[in-house]
Amino acid sequence: MGDIPAFPRNTWLPLLAAVACFAGCAPRGHSHEKAPQIQSLSNLTLLGTAMMMYVQDYDERFPPMADTKPREGLLEPYGLARSKNLWVIPRWNLRYQANPALGKKTLAQLENPANVVMLYEPTALWRNRQFRNVCFADGHVKVISEAQWPALRGASGIPELPEPKIAPWWRFDVKELREPVRPGELAAILSALGLALCGLAALLRLRYAPTTFWQGVGVVMGYTTGYLAMTMLLGFVLGLIFLF
Repeated sequence: MGDIPAFPRNTWLPLLAAVACFAGCAPRGHSHEKAPQIQSLSNLTLLGTAMMMYVQDYDERFPPMADTKPREGLLEPYGLARSKNLWVIPRWNLRYQANPALGKKTLAQLENPANVVMLYEPTALWRNRQFRNVCFADGHVKVISEAQWPALRGASGIPELPEPKIAPWWRFDVKELREPVRPGELAAILSALGLALCGLAALLRLRYAPTTFWQGVGVVMGYTTGYLAMTMLLGFVLGLIFLF
C-alpha cells in the first residue's frame, strides 16, 4: 500500500470562501427585503402630494392623466423637477400609472376621493407578487392585495389593460422584463454555495489525512457545524451593524 500524501495546508481557503459567501448576504434580512416597497410608498406619497398641489392651483381639477409625458411635465414644478426618478418604481424598470378616468375632472365630481385610485403600480410587485402600492385621489397611499385590486380598479373607472409580463430573473433568454433577484433567494444561493465549499474542505481533509470511517464522519460534521456557527455569528453581528 502506497504512502498517504501529506495533508495540504491550504484547505482553509474553501472555508474562508464559504464564510465570505454567507457574509455577503447576511445583512439582507426581512427588513431589507421590504426596503424597496417602503421606498415605493414614499415615492407615491410625494407624487400624490404634488398632484394635490396642482389640483388646488387649478380650481380642483386634475391634469390630463392619459398621456405620461405631459402629465409628468405639469407636475414637475411641484417639487418633482429634481427628482424625475420618483416616477420609476424602485428595483423595477417600471413607471407608476395614472387613472385616465380622472383626466380633467374636478374633486367635486368624485363622490369619495379616498376610495378612487389616482396613481398605482401597474402590477403586483411585492411579497411574492401578491401586493401593489396605490395612491388615492385624496393623496393618501395604501398597500392593496391582488384580491382587492379588481373591485377597486372597476370602482375607480380604470380600464382593464394587459399588465406587464415579468419573467423569472434566471430566464436571460427572455427579452421581456425580468424580476430582480430577491435578497432572500440570493442568500439561499450563496449559503448553499458556502456549504458546498465547506463540504469540499471536508473531503480534502478526508483525502489527505489517515482516518477511520467514523473519524471521517466526525471531520465532516465538525466542518459543517463550525461553518454554520461561524456564519450565524457573523450574520448576526453584521445584521446588527446594518440595522443600527
